[in-house]
Amino acid sequence: MSSGSLSKAAALAAACVIALAGCAGPPEQAGQGSSPPASAGAPFPLPVPSSPAAQGAAPTSLPSSGSAIITVQPGAHHLIPATSDRIAAGVCGLAVGPVAVVFINPDTPGPRCQTVTASQSLEIVNHTGSFGFAGKTVTIRWAPYPTVSLDPGQAVMFSGEFGAYLAPGDHFVWISVYAGGGTEVYLRDATKTAGSP
Repeated sequence: MSSGSLSKAAALAAACVIALAGCAGPPEQAGQGSSPPASAGAPFPLPVPSSPAAQGAAPTSLPSSGSAIITVQPGAHHLIPATSDRIAAGVCGLAVGPVAVVFINPDTPGPRCQTVTASQSLEIVNHTGSFGFAGKTVTIRWAPYPTVSLDPGQAVMFSGEFGAYLAPGDHFVWISVYAGGGTEVYLRDATKTAGSP
């Protein structure tokens, strides 16, 4: 990749927009997610070419309270390939509603894996301060978005529908507190109507 391409990719990654929204809390009942923000109809992100400069960039830090909506400016239009056509977690529940919500709990993410549709999007909530534990700041990597740092109680909404930037299959969200682990997002292939992930 030429230095001009790297500069363009780094500039596009730096052009991400962080807009403050209300802080998301835990769902009242299992299976319920938070409501999408009023700006959920905003243009959805397209992948930005990955570059060593962008990958090594410092995480985007959010304000001390609240949540953010992360939007990536349009770049090269291609779908991010799945790491596998099968899930690794063994069990992968179905995300309900327009937003697949992941809670970063002190021990494991909740849920560890979600099966999603092309029309859903992703929200992640730092819930490390729950269940009597001291909260921790976490770092999240989710391509094609910039790396994000969340303090306890903060949430981030990655605007855009999964189908706009992911190929069908299993995708991994890297979360720093899980020693190289994280959560899985399994995008179901819309052309297949039956079968397990």
